[in-house]
Formats: sequence, C-alpha cells, structure tokens
Amino acid sequence: LVGEQDSSCPRAMIFELIFEYSNGRTLGITQPSVDLQEAVIRKAYRNAGLHFKDTDYIECHGTGTPVGDPIEIDAIRRCFSQSRDSPLFIGAVCAKIK
Repeated sequence: LVGEQDSSCPRAMIFELIFEYSNGRTLGITQPSVDLQEAVIRKAYRNAGLHFKDTDYIECHGTGTPVGDPIEIDAIRRCFSQSRDSPLFIGAVCAKIK
C-alpha cells in the first residue's frame, strides 16, 4: 500500500482506469451521455472489485460547463446514492489552474 514504508497516510488510490467514448449517440464531446458515464463508473468499480459504499470522496472532471457537469454528477448520483449511510464528498479542480 502506498505510504506504508514511510508512515505517511495515503490520500488517494486509483484502482481502475476506464476510457469510453460517447459512441456517436450524443450531441458532442461536451454533452456526454449520463447512461454511458454511469456504465463507465460501474464497469471500473466492477473490474477493480470495489463497492460504491466504500468510497468517501470523488474528484470529478469538473469542466465548469452548465451541460457537462450536471451530467457527470447525475451519473455519480445513480451509482453511489443507493448504498450510502454517509455523505459522498465531491470535488473538482480545473486543470487550467496556473
């Protein structure tokens, strides 16, 4: 586990990376499908052997667009809201910060 050798506390681990594209059935790359985003999240968790209830924090893509961000949050809500006893914290840091 990351951090065990030097007694530091790991802050995050990436267990699975899944890249999927919109398959041509959406209005464009800036307006992805909520159904496909949900499927990608579910596939990543299934492949990594993880349970949604064990995730406390998600770092989103967070482009700041009025169309894409709500779609991303809706896909996350669909996956994580049913198995929660505690809040799921969500953040997004834009890659354009200099």
